[in-house]
Amino acid sequence: MLQFFAEKRVFFNRILGLFLIALIYFSPTINLNSINMENYNTSLWNISGMILMVLGSIGRIWASLFIEGHKTKKVITDGPYSLIRHPLYLFSLMILLSLFLAIKSVFIGLYLLTMFILFHIPTVLNEERVLTELHGGDYLQYKNRVSRFIPNIFIYKKAEKDTYLDIRLQRVQQVMIEAVLLIILYEAIIFLN
Repeated sequence: MLQFFAEKRVFFNRILGLFLIALIYFSPTINLNSINMENYNTSLWNISGMILMVLGSIGRIWASLFIEGHKTKKVITDGPYSLIRHPLYLFSLMILLSLFLAIKSVFIGLYLLTMFILFHIPTVLNEERVLTELHGGDYLQYKNRVSRFIPNIFIYKKAEKDTYLDIRLQRVQQVMIEAVLLIILYEAIIFLN
């Protein structure tokens, strides 16, 4: 079951994202800005959301550069993977939180969080199982030293000076394009509000 969700995560996330857009567009009861902003500083929410969006997008690119081409081939322990075992998912969560801050809808915030939990948590568990099977003690040592979801900046390990990244540029380009599109989406949401 975990493997099924892990393999189909992107497909289901895209389908559920399209469903959410259709729901917002066609449903008269679901609206943006369901949080009464009279008691809050809207600019602070927007700026906080943009900061989360930019950090999440840059973080996804950073983590993608380190993991691309090595996902199960070896245990990656430098860069963002020295801080946290699943940085791509943490940065994705930051992006979802930024969308919540832009949209200001409790329903949509809960929907996004539910999607994240349903598809990313099983993926994390499956990835950890596979990496333990493939790399045994090396991965278990890493797992004992580095937290799953809470970054620890005090154990940061930068890549060695002569380390070369063996990456497929197509996948990293896709992450970069997604980052730019997400920032444009964020700005469109703010503009439409």
